[in-house]
Amino acid sequence: MKKSSDYGLVKERIELATSIVVLAKEVYLLLGAMIAFGIGLITLINMASNYLLGIIRSCERAKMDCKV
Repeated sequence: MKKSSDYGLVKERIELATSIVVLAKEVYLLLGAMIAFGIGLITLINMASNYLLGIIRSCERAKMDCKV
């Protein structure tokens, strides 16, 4: 016959395993959010740099048009 302390240990191990699974899931979600944020930030920087390059190029074209 099992002792009540054995059941307590089993219960604690089940709770520990459950908390480890939940923690792993949360870490996975956090990493996914960080990757998505990084992709969004890179896209934003790329769009801003393309916008600035477009302004610079249009100014250069305007200067060339004035010289001709």
